[in-house]
Amino acid sequence: MSAEIAFQQMLVILILIMTGWLCRKARIINDENNKCLSKLMLDVFNPAILISSMLDNKIEDRHSVFAAIGGAALFFAITIFLAMAAVRLIARKTGDREIYQLMLTFSNLGFIGIPVISALLGKDYLVYVAIYSFEYNILIYTYGIGLIAPDDKKEKGIGSRLRGIMNIGTIASALAVVLFLLNIRLPDVLSSAVSYLGDAAVPVSLMIIGVNLGGASFLEIFRKKQNYLFCLFKLLLIPILEIWILKRLPFDEGFKDASAIILAMPAGTMPLILAMEYGKETRFCSEGIILSTMLSVVTIPAVIWLYPLL
Repeated sequence: MSAEIAFQQMLVILILIMTGWLCRKARIINDENNKCLSKLMLDVFNPAILISSMLDNKIEDRHSVFAAIGGAALFFAITIFLAMAAVRLIARKTGDREIYQLMLTFSNLGFIGIPVISALLGKDYLVYVAIYSFEYNILIYTYGIGLIAPDDKKEKGIGSRLRGIMNIGTIASALAVVLFLLNIRLPDVLSSAVSYLGDAAVPVSLMIIGVNLGGASFLEIFRKKQNYLFCLFKLLLIPILEIWILKRLPFDEGFKDASAIILAMPAGTMPLILAMEYGKETRFCSEGIILSTMLSVVTIPAVIWLYPLL
């Protein structure tokens, strides 16, 4: 991976994000439109790009996926452990620490991870994103809810957790891995249709981020030291430590490259959604997500530049 190429690709990504921001400011897209785009992204375009990337995948060692499944689980466990330590330095309140712990653990795989991996490594490497996404969905509805839900809602919520796990994203991630392992090919007509839908994933996902940024109050975000401290851990300290560990483990180089980028991703939106659902404070959560997304345009190339040195 080249840091120079990474920086160029992040500039392209920034232009697409700014296109969404301009659409919001010009009132071409409003909140209602954005919800529809987000729904399409999560339920149609993201599943399509994951599946289409498996149909003509050129990675030869298909058995390495089994090691990648264990590797992804290992790094989720390491991230959870490091997040537990980091939140004590970021937040004072116990309730706030739980939200920050989720934000440090669950990154933006769908809206940023997929386009960045596609741009820097190629669509073949999305098999690793599918593995991380599958485990992400299981963890967010088990560990995530267990962390922040009040005690009286934990038992009642088991059924809803199972329903949450069985969403389109989880199913598509599992299907993508199965297609890859079995080297299954779809009929040309169906394969082309899925591929065309998947092609929309990158620009649409980045424009959605820009639309969300268009509604943010940057003055509030930039003046809080806590937001910068969170981003320091999320975008630099934790990823760099994890990549140092990653490079000393006997995993496939493709998995290592993809994981290094995935570990450097900004905070995802699921912690915010869970915080809203369970009546937690959400302002600092949304601010952390927005600032980490903005800073990732610089920090992702920085982490990639450091990657061969670690």
